[in-house]
Amino acid sequence: MHADDERYIYRASIRLRNGKRIIASQYGRRAFRIKIRRDVPPKQLELSGI
Repeated sequence: MHADDERYIYRASIRLRNGKRIIASQYGRRAFRIKIRRDVPPKQLELSGI
């Protein structure tokens, strides 16, 4: 994997898979760093019942 294939985004809060929201300041941080791979397209939301 090359450096061009990945990048990082920074978020002040994240939501876990179980629905719990975590705020970076609760852990002594300003933001969470999240690695994003460019070769994988973003997931689309599936809205059911609309």
